[in-house]
Amino acid sequence: MDLASKPVTTAAPAAEKLKPDRLLISNNHLMQTILVDPQQDRQINLADPLYRMADTPSDTKIAIKAGVVTIDGQVIAPKETRKVGQLSYHLVPQAVTQYFDLMGVNELFGGPYAGDAIYLQDTKVSFALKREADHFDLVIYAGSVYLRTELVGEGTHYLGFGDPIYFADVRLTPKRDHLEVHDPFGKATLHLRVITEEMIKLPDDYPNYHRSPRIIYRAPQTQVKIEAPEQEPTSPDQHLGRVILPPVVMVAMSIMMITLSGSNPVMMLSMVGMSLATVVGSISGYFHSKTEYREQTADRKQKYEAYLDEENGKLNELSRKQRYALDYHYPNLNKIGDMIHHVDPRIYEKTPLHFDFLTYRLELGTVPTSYKIDFDAEAFSEDPLIHEGQAIKDYHATLTHAPITTDLMHGPVGIIGQRSLVIEHIQQMILQLATFHSYHDVEFLAVFPEAEKDQWWWLRWLPHFTLHAMNVRGFVWHDRSRDQVLNSFYQILKERAQELKESSNAQEKLQFKPHYVLFLANDELILDHPIMEYLTKDLTDLGVSLVFVADVIQSLPEHVTTVIDIGDRQHGKVLLEQGKLSDQAFVPDHFPETFDRNQAVHELAGLHHLESLKNSIPKSVTFMEMYGKKHVADLNIGHRWQTNKPFKSLAVPLGERAPEDIVTLNLHEKADGPHGLLAGTTGSGKSEVLQSYILSMAVNFKPSDVGFLLIDYKGGGMANLFKNLPHLLGAITNLDGAQSMRALESIRAELRRRQRLFGEFNVNHINQYQRLYNEGVAKEPIPHLFLISDEFAELKTNQPDFMTELVSTARIGRSLGVHLILATQKPSGVVDDQIWSNSKFKISLKVQDKADSNEILHTPDAASIVEPGRGYLQVGNNEKYELFQTAYSGATYDPDKDEQQVSKLPLYTINEMGQYEILTKDLSDERGEKTADIKKKPTELEAVIDYIHDYAAKHDIHRLPQPWLPPLKKTILPDKAIDWKAAWEQTKHMEVPIGIVDIPSEQAQRPLQFDLIKNAHTAVFASPGYGKSTFLQTIVMQLARANTPEQMHFYLVDFGTNGLLALRDLPHVADLIRIDETEKVKKLTERLNREIKRRKQQLNKVGVASVEQYEAATGKTMPLLQIVIDNYDAVRETSFEEIVESTMTAISREGASVGIYLLISANRHAAIRVQMVANLKTQYALHLIDQTENADIVGRTKLKVDEIPGRGLVKLDNPQLFQTINRQPAMMA
Repeated sequence: MDLASKPVTTAAPAAEKLKPDRLLISNNHLMQTILVDPQQDRQINLADPLYRMADTPSDTKIAIKAGVVTIDGQVIAPKETRKVGQLSYHLVPQAVTQYFDLMGVNELFGGPYAGDAIYLQDTKVSFALKREADHFDLVIYAGSVYLRTELVGEGTHYLGFGDPIYFADVRLTPKRDHLEVHDPFGKATLHLRVITEEMIKLPDDYPNYHRSPRIIYRAPQTQVKIEAPEQEPTSPDQHLGRVILPPVVMVAMSIMMITLSGSNPVMMLSMVGMSLATVVGSISGYFHSKTEYREQTADRKQKYEAYLDEENGKLNELSRKQRYALDYHYPNLNKIGDMIHHVDPRIYEKTPLHFDFLTYRLELGTVPTSYKIDFDAEAFSEDPLIHEGQAIKDYHATLTHAPITTDLMHGPVGIIGQRSLVIEHIQQMILQLATFHSYHDVEFLAVFPEAEKDQWWWLRWLPHFTLHAMNVRGFVWHDRSRDQVLNSFYQILKERAQELKESSNAQEKLQFKPHYVLFLANDELILDHPIMEYLTKDLTDLGVSLVFVADVIQSLPEHVTTVIDIGDRQHGKVLLEQGKLSDQAFVPDHFPETFDRNQAVHELAGLHHLESLKNSIPKSVTFMEMYGKKHVADLNIGHRWQTNKPFKSLAVPLGERAPEDIVTLNLHEKADGPHGLLAGTTGSGKSEVLQSYILSMAVNFKPSDVGFLLIDYKGGGMANLFKNLPHLLGAITNLDGAQSMRALESIRAELRRRQRLFGEFNVNHINQYQRLYNEGVAKEPIPHLFLISDEFAELKTNQPDFMTELVSTARIGRSLGVHLILATQKPSGVVDDQIWSNSKFKISLKVQDKADSNEILHTPDAASIVEPGRGYLQVGNNEKYELFQTAYSGATYDPDKDEQQVSKLPLYTINEMGQYEILTKDLSDERGEKTADIKKKPTELEAVIDYIHDYAAKHDIHRLPQPWLPPLKKTILPDKAIDWKAAWEQTKHMEVPIGIVDIPSEQAQRPLQFDLIKNAHTAVFASPGYGKSTFLQTIVMQLARANTPEQMHFYLVDFGTNGLLALRDLPHVADLIRIDETEKVKKLTERLNREIKRRKQQLNKVGVASVEQYEAATGKTMPLLQIVIDNYDAVRETSFEEIVESTMTAISREGASVGIYLLISANRHAAIRVQMVANLKTQYALHLIDQTENADIVGRTKLKVDEIPGRGLVKLDNPQLFQTINRQPAMMA
């Protein structure tokens, strides 16, 4: 059945009476309502200011007893109307309010016509409701109605949503989507669809509340000019006597002259006739002028008054607009209660950015009109039309019965008067402010005597009294609450004052949030509290408004700038406003009898205000919740790996912008990538974001598609978490010293490898290559390589060159599939232009201050984030800019938990201070169970990694080769000792392994070979304690093991601290000479000089140039001779310096050709003369205190030698790091 077409009579069932009756009192202009509650007996005296009708004095006494109403002792019956004096009394029995659907209804008519949508047979009122965008127009064609409480007649009147209309014992209240009809006598019949109260639509997602875009009605600021009337016409200034006297005198004179002279009578008659004609003409002209003057005056008056009527109409319209703007923005308490009850979209509409922030309604009074009237009236003019124009100007200079407002944003406010009225006024102010200002923007504190606690306690439900920064309710009524609330509030004031001081030179004014309003209704309680330091001055700049309560103005503090005097129930006055004398009178408002204060605050407390997208975002979301799965097996990794193609998209879930509304990050070069920045202070969840992103990538792409290289300057914390992940290709966990450049060179080597493979298939981009690999054309997988640095600020500070080169390398490698993600705690001073410009996406979690936020996002937004894991994602030039909650992978993995199980949830009670106190206690540990006996549950991160690892192992999916090998070990053992017995049965073997050389540019570590013939004369340089003597031992031992004593001889010259002593028992050693054996040193030099000559002679005799040629020609063995000198520095300033230097220089120049070689160690490169250094073909640099010497030894290089014994540099094609192998025991058997 279509209810819209069926007339509905609104009479309620006889037995149904849910509310008290109402006594309506009216004086034909205003109306007042008094509740008649059978449960409440009372006496009402209309002389009381509370009930007094404006301009209608009355001493009528009304009594209510057991629901029976008497007026001056006479019972008034339900539905009866009684008139006493100028007042009419009408007792209206209450009935159930009915609701009718107005959805899609733009116009409806009401009146005595059966076809009207609202039909009342016994009424003379005829009207229409016409819908506008944000209100109805009430058009009255006949009769009059009460609009709100004012009687209005024919014409068009503004009817806001929720404004009541009273007529013919019916109350109509049109809302945006429905019509409320209260018809206790059943007079109305409505041709509208009936709906129930439950069907009235509340906002979507109620009780969540989203603040709507605000509609602002500005009071007109027009300049209106009223023109002065035209110049008055000139009034005839001669009287009739003056007009006719001259010609009469002339006639008389003529007669006299003729009579005396005896002239001709004809002439006399002629002269008399002419004079009479002159008299008649003068009289006629006089009356014509008077008639013309009257006509001009009347016409002038008619035209000017018509003009004034037109201008007055325009001014009335401006007044209507101003009144509407005031009524709209500052409604009365009944309208506020209705707005709260129906969750009006205007709730919380005022923000700190609005012109009327913290402005509230005092009540009705006379206000200046917002528009200006220009009327130039002549001073002392007697023109009545000018007086009319002036009267219109004066009338429209003010607006009567309009809302008087004041605000709390221009200094402290003081309210004086009778205390009960002042407290009521403040509580009305609180309710107004709470309705229009969100508890995110404004919070309240009230200090009041303990004796008045019951008067304030109903306000405790307002969310604005919950001080979120202190986790306490903002009520102070005794010493304990004072200390608990004000001590914390005092600290907030101190912090804000310091922030304000530090930002004094900033261009943008600092604005604090939330703004606090402190109501001081009991200053005695806080006189000895430190907070008084601040309460003696204006705190508006600190985001605090002060409201003081006193009996008289003399009791208010001197810094109060606005003073409001509540004289009595009917008279109030603004004495001082913003420091200026005001004397603005108004009629104070009071809580109407029909207003349910408790219901209003409870309904307002039930709203959960979501600030735009910010609070619609979940406070936390786990990794598995983001994917909507409970079990890791439900992630269906195999299907994801099979279907997701990285050359198409790299999009993976990262968090949620709203429940089940996933935020993805796609580091494909054509989307959000390839590089990016992540910022977040300690505790913001920065590392968790990286972990969740790595895990999400691993869930969606197989190891041949994506791989990760983790750069952790501090250590290997994150690398350890992902050690079982097959996608992990390595971790750089120590970037001190040489490792930074080594890591960079390894990355460059990986880029060269990729370029080589791309070249083989004639492609230049990873997407093209991966497509070929997916099609089976290319056989070697190349994954996207994600370089992730968990804390690059410290790395950039300590290794600036490394960071510069890393960013540059990543930029070059974007087409090769290299992605760089840099994370830092504090971006200020760290994120330079190069890093920022090469980072397409930025994620900022909570950062320390606006400077940090501006550094990464170029906006201050991230400084206001509070929740861990909450962050802004920005891509490019704000192509994306959204707030979201990142997924947390560190949550406990418990797939079998019952989400509906509430038995484990604790129960709380709320104490007087608004704090939660737990009622239940977890007794699980009281059963004797030991924590160690309880099996630790894995985190979601661990569970997912283990599942990926097991899945990969089960399906034979292996980790790809790492782009670089691990760093050189500090201790290296040879693969196997040289079998000297087998080696001695062979010919000379002069190439032996002495260490491992690291060649990151080739992604290789190879044995470092020492070939005595090729290396020839060799020097080892190192500071004391870094293994140069041990290195000499290693070389000697390796050569001794590979060659027989007949093939290899050693002379050991130990100028140090017995570093070569361990080699003296080798059968190859011809002699061991110490620095204190001067004679032996000299004899050695002589012997060596002779040996050079002898060998030269032997070679010359055979006619060959080298030992190899000699042995090949003669078949004889000429043993090679190596002179090993440890600590050559000691030669200086000895008695044999010159002879040793001369001999060694000669050997370096001539010895190699005759099989005599030098192996020298020194602490400094300068210890060996230039002439000899030039002949040293091979030079090793172990660790030197002065690292600049490395350039003299191996050439220029960025590689650094760590302080590790045996670690050094050697020049191959380029300088490379190496580590010597441990020396083998000297024993040969």
